[in-house]
Amino acid sequence: MKRLRRYFIAGLVVAMPVVATLWLITFLFTKLPLPPEEVISRILSGSMPIWVSTLIYRTFVIISFFVIITLLGAFTTRTLGAKITAFFQKLLERIPLFNRIYKVLHQITSALFGPGKNVFNKVGIIEYPRKGIYTLVFITNKTEERFGNYINTFFANSESEKKDKFLNVFLPTTPNPTSGFFLILPADSVKILDISVEEALKLIISGGAVRLDESTLEM
Repeated sequence: MKRLRRYFIAGLVVAMPVVATLWLITFLFTKLPLPPEEVISRILSGSMPIWVSTLIYRTFVIISFFVIITLLGAFTTRTLGAKITAFFQKLLERIPLFNRIYKVLHQITSALFGPGKNVFNKVGIIEYPRKGIYTLVFITNKTEERFGNYINTFFANSESEKKDKFLNVFLPTTPNPTSGFFLILPADSVKILDISVEEALKLIISGGAVRLDESTLEM
């Protein structure tokens, strides 16, 4: 099961940028095509109810999607498949217009789904939106040195205000943690907490109603 999951994720990383890029270019420069689901429904509606044909079609599409992506992942993880995939990726990156969109989408999907990748590394707490108020953030990465230099050059009025290290953090919103704000903060302003990302998500989604120590609230 773990091997199938690894194959599927590997296939998703390869296929998603290509599919998304083609879809976006088609959407921008041509009118949207007639959904194939509607075509299938018209063909089958004469012999069975439309809702039955729609259910059959959607089930077939979902199963086919997982099968194709998993097979693609299995192929790309092999030595020969990896070489062929790398060749076509380099070829796609040379196509004008297509390459700009593809590179961005490929980097995003690799960061989100790539093997050994974890978008949220650790959980931290910062003072936000003002001093005396605290909120949870997810540390996504160390800030690149050049951005730290820009911050020190543009915003530090003295040598004592300059910071050596900065962190990229994601500040999620409640109750939907998939939206939020990207912040660059001095490393010493972020306090790392000894809790997992899953535990932090429980707190954020519930608005703090869930207690990690399972104790009851006493007012």
